Amino acid sequence: MTSQPSPHYYPGPQPQPRRRRNPTPWIVLVIALAAAATSVTLAATGVFGGDSRQLTPVASEMFTVHGTVTVNCSTSCLGYGDITAGAQVEIVDNSNSVLAVGYLTGDNGTYDFTVEEVPRGRPLYGAHVGNVNRGVIWESEEQASTTGFALSIG
Repeated sequence: MTSQPSPHYYPGPQPQPRRRRNPTPWIVLVIALAAAATSVTLAATGVFGGDSRQLTPVASEMFTVHGTVTVNCSTSCLGYGDITAGAQVEIVDNSNSVLAVGYLTGDNGTYDFTVEEVPRGRPLYGAHVGNVNRGVIWESEEQASTTGFALSIG
């Protein structure tokens, strides 16, 4: 006969398993503090947009660009639907950042544009009109501010 435990058998206190602490909140806190410190350092050194003392250029640091666009098509003007009155003219710098925007006026293949408040101090200025397949015409600041741009398409 095998002995059966008594129905009132109590094995005694059981050892409790050790509970490990979750390190996740501390890791998150350390990462957040490191990210905040990095952001403050980068902002203080001007990495996020340059020198914080130059927020808005003054009027004397701006100029106006004038120009013309001529669409040359003797028999038909197919493929130039993006060059019309009201089309956007972008003045860009040598890194293709848009500095200022104007619009074409005129019709019958001859258009004029004026773009105001173009910031000075860039090595080159470009004028872009039409779709993304159209090129950019480049000028120096002196040429862009005095003689402007003369674009010819077709």
